Amino acid sequence: MSVKFAQEKRYLQQLRATTGRSLLWSCLFGSVQSLTLVVQFALSAWLIEAFFQEQLANTKWLWWTLLLTIVIRVVSGFFYKSFSLSTATKAKTRAQQQVLDYWQWQLHQGDWQSNKNTNAANDLIEPIEHLSGYFGRYLPQLWLGFWQPFVILIVVFYLNWLAGLFLLVTAPLIPLFMALIGMGAERVHQQHLVSIQRLSGIFIDRIRNLTLLFLLQKLPMARRHIDAANDEYRELNMKTLRIAFLSSAVLEFFAAIAIAAIAIYIGFSLLGYYAFPAAESLTLFSGLLILLLAPEFFQPLRQLSQYYHDRAAALGAASILSRQIAPAAVKTAGEPCVFPLQSKPLIYSYADRGVPIHYPALTLEAGQLTLLTGPSGSGKSTLLQLLAGLLPGLQFYDATTNKYRPHGLRNIAYLPQTPWLRNASVLTNLATLLPPEQQPEQLSPSATAALTEQALEICRQLGLEPMLKRFPLGLNTNMSEFGAGVSGGEAKRIALGRWLLAIHLGFKPDLMLLDEPTAELDKVSTEFVCSALREVKQRGVCLVVASHSRDFVPFADQVIALGNSEEHPCD
Repeated sequence: MSVKFAQEKRYLQQLRATTGRSLLWSCLFGSVQSLTLVVQFALSAWLIEAFFQEQLANTKWLWWTLLLTIVIRVVSGFFYKSFSLSTATKAKTRAQQQVLDYWQWQLHQGDWQSNKNTNAANDLIEPIEHLSGYFGRYLPQLWLGFWQPFVILIVVFYLNWLAGLFLLVTAPLIPLFMALIGMGAERVHQQHLVSIQRLSGIFIDRIRNLTLLFLLQKLPMARRHIDAANDEYRELNMKTLRIAFLSSAVLEFFAAIAIAAIAIYIGFSLLGYYAFPAAESLTLFSGLLILLLAPEFFQPLRQLSQYYHDRAAALGAASILSRQIAPAAVKTAGEPCVFPLQSKPLIYSYADRGVPIHYPALTLEAGQLTLLTGPSGSGKSTLLQLLAGLLPGLQFYDATTNKYRPHGLRNIAYLPQTPWLRNASVLTNLATLLPPEQQPEQLSPSATAALTEQALEICRQLGLEPMLKRFPLGLNTNMSEFGAGVSGGEAKRIALGRWLLAIHLGFKPDLMLLDEPTAELDKVSTEFVCSALREVKQRGVCLVVASHSRDFVPFADQVIALGNSEEHPCD
C-alpha cells in the first residue's frame, strides 16, 4: 500500500513543507494543552481528597492555581485550533496555486486546446477541500496522539505501575485497528473523489449542451447518464460511511473495556479486596487521578482514528492533484524584447491537422496597427494566440543576447472572437479586468459613481448608448453568462470595453490583439469600434487585428495576407 501511494505521500510532504511554522506552533500549543490537562486533573483530585478529609481550610491557593490552569488550557486550546486552521489554509492555498500554475503551463504548451476536460472545473474545489482535514486535524492530532498518552502514561506509572501496565498493554490495539481499517479506507476515498469528478464532469457537459440535447430529443438519455453516475457516487458514499462507523465502533469498544478494567481494579483496591503491594499503595488521590486520566489517555488516540479518514481522503485528493504540477519553468533571458519586434518565418502545425500553417517574418512597431487578412482557416486566430503566448513556437530577436526567444511582454490585451461574459451587471462586466480593489462592490459610493461615469463614457465611445437605454437599470442591469438580453455585436463591444476602460484608468498594454472585433456589427457600430481603436493606437499601443473586413485598412500600417506568401505594406 505504501508503494502504491508513494507519489501521493511525496505530494503531501511537499505541501507540508510550505506551511511554514504553523504546524510547529500548533503542536507546541497542543503540548501545553495536554500538560495543563494533567495539572488540572491532579489539582481536582487533590481538592476532592481534601474535601473528604475535611482539610479545605488551607486550599485557597489550590483553587486559584486550578483557575489559572483552566485559563491556560483554554488559551492554549484556542491557539492550537488557530494554528491548525492556518496550516490547512496555507496547504490549500499552495495546492490551488500549483493547479493554477499547471493550467498556465498547459496554456503555454498549447495543451489547453486538445485537453479540454470538464473534470478540471472540479479540481479547484473538491480535491483541495479534502486536504483541509489532513493538514488542519490529522497532522496536529498525530503529534497530540503521541504526546498526551506519553505524558499520562508517565504520571500513571509513577502513581501505580499496574494501572500504567493496563494502559500500556491496551494502547497499541487502537493504532493496530486504525491501520487495518485505514488500508481499505484509502482506496475507497480515492474512488470517492474520482466518482465526484466524473459526476461533476458529466453534469457540466450535459448543462453546456442542454440546447443541443433538447433539439436532438436526447434529454432522457442524458438524465439516465446522470442518474447512473449519481448512483455510483451514492454507493461509494455509503461504503465510506460504513468504514467510518465500523472503525469508530471497534475503537470505542476497546477503549471502554480498558477504562472499565482500570476502574474495577482501582475500586476493588480502594475497598481493600486486593492485598498485593501495587493495590495497597493506592490512595484516594492517586486512584481518582488515574480514573480521571484514563479516558484522556485514549481520547487523542480515538480522535486520531477519526481523523485517520482525513488522511485517506487526502491521499485520494493527492492522487488527482499530484498529476497537476507544472515542470520547473525554463528560465529565459532577462527583460522582455523591445520594439520593434522582429520574428523569423514560422511553420506551425496542429497534431490533428495535416496541413501546416506558414507564417512570414513579422515586424511589429509600437503605435502601429498590423492587419491580418486571409480566408477562414488561414491561421489568423492561431497567429494571435502565438503572439499572446497561448501557443508555443513564435520567437523574436533579442538585441541584448543576439538570439531569438519569446518576446516576454507581460502587458498583453487579447480579445478573442467569442466574448466571455459574467453573470453580473453591465458595470461589473466592464470592470472585470480592473484590480480587485477597483471592483464596484469594493468601492465607496463616491468612487462607484466615478467609475460609473467612466464606464458610461466607454459605452458612448463604443455606441452602446441604445443598449443602455433599452435596459431598465442601465449599467446596473444584470447580464447572464450567455449574454441574455444583448446581441452578439453588443456582447463583443462590451468585451472590448473592458480593455478600453482599463486603458482609460491607466493600464497601457504593450500589445493589443483583436480577433474579428467588428464581426456581427453594422456599419455604424463598426465606425465606433474603429474610432476607439484609432485612439488606442495614438496612445502608442501596438495593435494586431485579425479581420475579414477592410474597415481597418485605411489606418493600418501594414497588412499581412495569410494563406499566401505576400505581405502588403499600406500606403
